[in-house]
This record gives sequence, structure tokens and C-alpha cells, in this order.
Amino acid sequence: MNILFLLFYTLICVPLIVNAADSSPPEPATVKQQAIPRNLIDAAHKGDLQKLTDLLAAGESVHARGYNEETLLIIATREGYLDMVRLLLEKGADPNAVDDMKRSALMFAANDGFTKIADLLLEKKARVDLRSDQGRTALHLAALKGHTGVVKSLLANKADIESMDPYGMTPLLAAIGVNHWDTARFLVQSGANVNVALRKTRLTPLMFAVRNPDPALASMLIERGADVNALNQGGVIPLMNAATSGNDAVIDLLLKKGARINHLSRVGWTALHYAVLNAHVDVASLLIKNGIDVNAARGAATAPLTLAVVRKNLAAVKLLLQAGADINTSSKAGFTPLMAAASTEGASEILGFLLAQGADASLKDGRGRTALDWAKSKNLQPQIALLTGTSPTGDEATAKK
Repeated sequence: MNILFLLFYTLICVPLIVNAADSSPPEPATVKQQAIPRNLIDAAHKGDLQKLTDLLAAGESVHARGYNEETLLIIATREGYLDMVRLLLEKGADPNAVDDMKRSALMFAANDGFTKIADLLLEKKARVDLRSDQGRTALHLAALKGHTGVVKSLLANKADIESMDPYGMTPLLAAIGVNHWDTARFLVQSGANVNVALRKTRLTPLMFAVRNPDPALASMLIERGADVNALNQGGVIPLMNAATSGNDAVIDLLLKKGARINHLSRVGWTALHYAVLNAHVDVASLLIKNGIDVNAARGAATAPLTLAVVRKNLAAVKLLLQAGADINTSSKAGFTPLMAAASTEGASEILGFLLAQGADASLKDGRGRTALDWAKSKNLQPQIALLTGTSPTGDEATAKK
């Protein structure tokens, strides 16, 4: 037994002891620090440069970490203390140390738009390719906040302009998606891919840009090759996005650049539907002047006229009828504009107008219901009165007002 013990000790335990004794201690940056003393935290948060200088001179560690694994450098950066950042870097603070969410000091400078701090960090070899736990780089963060100055500095230091987060968001999509038009314009001028699309929704930069009433950015994207007929997940093209936003100048631009005016989305709508849905009568008029089909719809979708009735937009109803919309058009389920007016609270004026224009009240939907049946099902007395002839309609109703 003693021989076996000695053999085990000699072959196993002794090498372990020797290896442990000979192993070098880890680098300071890799050691998980204990919470830093409160006085260091206070000095960093308050920007008390003299106090911090004294504490470091007294032996406190420049690599110390506090709550959420924040370094002194991260705290000073987040608070915008340029002189403190400079001091910490001179004392050997690691510009690439990250907190518990993998955010570096450069990311905080980018997020808050501290261009001078970002430049100082970059001079000290802060890495532009680090990613937070959300998969975003400093360039993403600067673009999301519209800090064009920081974006310029990062690109000058070879930040990847096409870097994608887990959702496929590039810096251009980040900037343009939250209406930072100037930052987006600079990224486009710097060569960003103008046809990149978010992974799930397939939204492109042009689909975001058309929300801007000024067509300049959309024009720049198109000049650089943006696809004016790109499809998002719902089969929506930029023309429809512009119609939703009511930007007639952008719509005019898109049509001149080849946008398909009668394209149908997956729900069976054209750009005219989106204009009517959002009460953009002027945009609807522009689309009509450019030849859009006023009766177009596919599958279960209702025609633009029915949608205008549901939205209680009499001006749109009149515009569409003047443009040749079928007053008795019906959906796949047999639902007509008159039925929509009969079943929509507050649409009695439109109901009277449709009746005066010759809408057929005898038509039945797929379940055998007439417009009157619809009105009764909703107990809408003004509509019931109009449909049963106990209330004036059309011109008579208008004359009595």
C-alpha cells in the first residue's frame, strides 16, 4: 500500500505542484477585478481629476472595475470627461477593456457622440471591430444616434462600413432607419451598400429614405443603384412606403425612375390603397394621374374605394369615383363599398352619397347579406333609415344641411 501511495504521489501530485508553482500569473487585463473602492467610483463619476490622480498615485489600480464590470475608462468616457480619459490612458488603462455587456469605451463615446474622446481612444489603438453582446460595433452605435462626426472618425480608422448585427442591420440601415438623414447621406457617399436589406423584414435603405419629404436622399440612393422595385417581406415596394408617408415629391421621383405603379403587395394592395388608408388624398390623386388602376385588388383584399369608405374619407371616395372606380366593386367575400358604409359608424353621409350615385343596395355578400342587413347587424340607425327610405339621401340630404 505504501509503495502504491508513493508511486501515485511521485507520478501525479508532484508534477501538479511543480506546474502550479512555475505557472505565470495572468495579465492584469484578464483578471476579474473586485469592485473598485467607492472613492474611485465617485472620482470617476464626478470628473474629479485631482482626486483620481491622487488615488492612482497612492496605489489604486487603473485597471480596477466597478459595477457591471465597468472600468474607470468606461465611466470617464460615458460621462464625457476628456481630460480624465487622457489621464487614464496615460496611466495604462486598456482602451479595449469591456463591461459585462461587452461594451468598450469607444462604443460609449460613439453612442454619446463624444468625437474628441473617440479620436483619443482611436489614437491609443482602440479596436473598431469589437462587438457588444448585441452584436453591434461602435459604428452601428454612432449611426443609430446620428453622430456623423464619430462616424467619420471610425471610417477613417477602417471601421467596416458593411458590418452587420444579428438582424442584418448595417450602419447605413441603422442611421436611415431612425431618420438620421445627414449621417445616412455621409455613409452613402462613403460607399455603403445601398441595396442591403434587413434579414427578416427585407427592408432596404430606399424604403426608409422615402419617408423623408425631401427626395434628395432617395435620389442619391437611386443614382448609386438602389432598386426602386425591391420587395420587403410583405411584397411592398418603395412606392408603397412613399404613399404611406404621403410624400408626393418622392413618389414623382420613383415613378420617373421606373417604379411599378400597379404592383400588388402580398395582401393584394397597390400604392393607391396605402395612400387611401393614410388619408393622403393628394398622393392618391397623383397616382391616379400617373395611371394607377383604381379598381385593382387581389384575393381577399378590398378595392381602394371600399377602403376609403371604411376610413370615412368622403373626399377620397369622390376622387376615386370620378376616376372611374366601380361603385359596386366587391371583395372575394362579396363585400361592397355600400356594405362598408352601412356597417361603419359615422359613415352615413358617405352611404347617402353612394346611394345618390347609384350604388346597388340589393347586392348580397357571400353569406346572403345586403347593405341593410349589415346596418341592422350593427344597429346603426342613421344607415338603416337611409336604406329603408325614411331619411333623405344624396343631394336632398346635402340641401337640408
